[in-house]
Amino acid sequence: AMSLLTTLGGIAGSFDAEFGDADDEEQKPYSFASELCIQKIPMQLVSHLDRAIKSAESMTEDDVALFRSPKGVLFSAGKEAAPAGKGAPSKSGTEKKAVSRKKGGGFDSFADEEWEKQVKKDLARKKSAQEGASSG
Repeated sequence: AMSLLTTLGGIAGSFDAEFGDADDEEQKPYSFASELCIQKIPMQLVSHLDRAIKSAESMTEDDVALFRSPKGVLFSAGKEAAPAGKGAPSKSGTEKKAVSRKKGGGFDSFADEEWEKQVKKDLARKKSAQEGASSG
């Protein structure tokens, strides 16, 4: 893209709208390149830059933290892992989860284990609630 813009700029530099005739057959390529470089491309660049700036300005701290979070670790908004050292535990909760995922066969097996534990807890709670209701 930069090479194309450089080439167009070089061609456009050979045309002067004040003194050149845009309708002259020999000047048409130069006139076209000049129009692109002076009128069309800058407007497109401004439009793209404006959208990029708005997008960057709308980013939150959670968006940045998500981007910086390590791969394989489930990100939770508003919660950051405690850094190792300086009185903090050697492994944060997210690091322990990442290690257990690696041992268990990846993210899916960890999620399956968590789901299974939750289902067992729910079933035990329902069973004890039913027993309590039937005996009372």
